Amino acid sequence: MNAVMLETIQTLLQWSADNQLQLQPSLRIQFSTASGIAVFSETFIGKNDIIASIPKAGILSTKSTSLAEKIPPAPYGLGAQLALSLAVCHELAQGTASRWHGYLQSLPPSTVPIALLWGNSDALDSPSDGEEAKGWIAGTEVERMVRGEQGQDPLDEIYQYYYSVARPLLPESCMISHFLHAYSLVSSRAFMVDAYHGLSMVPIADAFNHTTENHVHLECDYDVCPLCGSFAECPHDREDAPSSSSEPMDWQSPSVASVPDTCDMVANRPIPAFSEVFNTYGSRKSNASLLAWYGFALDENENDSVGWDFAEVAQAFGSDESSSVQLSEQLYKRILHAWLSTLGSMVAEDSRLVYRSDLDDAEQREFAGPSTVLCINSDAQISVYLWVYLAICAAFEATGSFQSEEKEVLGFEYIERLVALLGAIIGQQVFLEKALGAEGVELNMAGNPADETQSLAGRVLSRIAELAVTLCRRRISSMGKHQDLSTAQLGEMLDNVPESRPKTRLALAQVLAERAMLEGCQADWQELRDALEEDSS
Repeated sequence: MNAVMLETIQTLLQWSADNQLQLQPSLRIQFSTASGIAVFSETFIGKNDIIASIPKAGILSTKSTSLAEKIPPAPYGLGAQLALSLAVCHELAQGTASRWHGYLQSLPPSTVPIALLWGNSDALDSPSDGEEAKGWIAGTEVERMVRGEQGQDPLDEIYQYYYSVARPLLPESCMISHFLHAYSLVSSRAFMVDAYHGLSMVPIADAFNHTTENHVHLECDYDVCPLCGSFAECPHDREDAPSSSSEPMDWQSPSVASVPDTCDMVANRPIPAFSEVFNTYGSRKSNASLLAWYGFALDENENDSVGWDFAEVAQAFGSDESSSVQLSEQLYKRILHAWLSTLGSMVAEDSRLVYRSDLDDAEQREFAGPSTVLCINSDAQISVYLWVYLAICAAFEATGSFQSEEKEVLGFEYIERLVALLGAIIGQQVFLEKALGAEGVELNMAGNPADETQSLAGRVLSRIAELAVTLCRRRISSMGKHQDLSTAQLGEMLDNVPESRPKTRLALAQVLAERAMLEGCQADWQELRDALEEDSS
């Protein structure tokens, strides 16, 4: 560890002690070449042990900053990030005069390279690296993640906030580059603390690096008074209390009984001695999300996926000359609900090409944006939600029953017959998958020619496979730069990108990971379709 980093860590630890932050003696904070500051354990730490306790008096939020009275409130979303970015930018500009200087000096001195800012000359050095990386993530999950549920570029709102709200409140020396630096720190390090502070910077807690198999997690008492932050009983608990008050927080007020109110890092599993201690920034964070908002990616991430908005799937097949079906989202959801309520849908759990996520609550299902359930997972399996979409389209084509006037196909009896057909299709599919995985097994999928349902199911299944292949192929052709290059050629290109261009390397690696999922899915469904055609000939 060089002298500068040693001094940085010692200053952080001294500031922590001065502000009553408590660290377990076995913890050691040190510099890591891979991630900057990291936390290590020198002895064994047991499950449920509190290894760090941070008083809420020490966190940096829009309520605790010296600029608190001037920052417009924003409880959640991008607005909350921007408000906290203003607070952080202001405190950074105060230098040693800031109450958080000992903490702030330990944070990255330059803008965190989150993918949102790649290619932005106001934010990052090496603009050519960022520009090339930005070109590569076009059409990938990273771009989807950055644009969010609304499909809009948040940079427009960030710039607008800086010039209309932040700039008049900040010192003249704080330019847009300083604000983007603060935003990158908030994006990659902030925690949701409680009903008063909201999104906040939590010293020491943000020193723990991320992994999906984390050792610790942050615990805070969220239910505090939203007006003064008191964890204990406060004047605002009275029914006749005013709606707003300048009453200080409980840790500042001599009139309120002192109640310990902290943010605690708690071990959720045993931590071996002499190992790095990891937190998680979200147990289901994909590499696309990590790149977009944190500026790094894991070597392998089981949470990776490739998704489509409902409209994107419809558009992909709308341009397919062999498909005459335009499925509305309303009709799709009605059939999906009926299908998922049947025992037949459980057969999909035996499929190696389809997976059923653990989203039991229908309210959790999103059919657009970064969280869309119309997706392929890291094992190259399509979700049951995407499978149902493909199956409905294929069934409508095969039966010729689709009507532009949907009222004729929304009847209970029609949907009941269609759901029964879906059950027969998934049954055939699972049988075929097992047969393909076993040696010396004769397929004989044709079955009894008199069984019209099974015969129809076979034709529909073949079309499902064709649609899945088409969907994957078209997504590959729209991703990144040089879509004409093979995966092997892209791999060679990545090998030749120098380490001095880290953003381009991250972007290319993401393209390759998404291609691997799509090509794996495409190959599996093509194999199934080929087997069906061979069996029918």
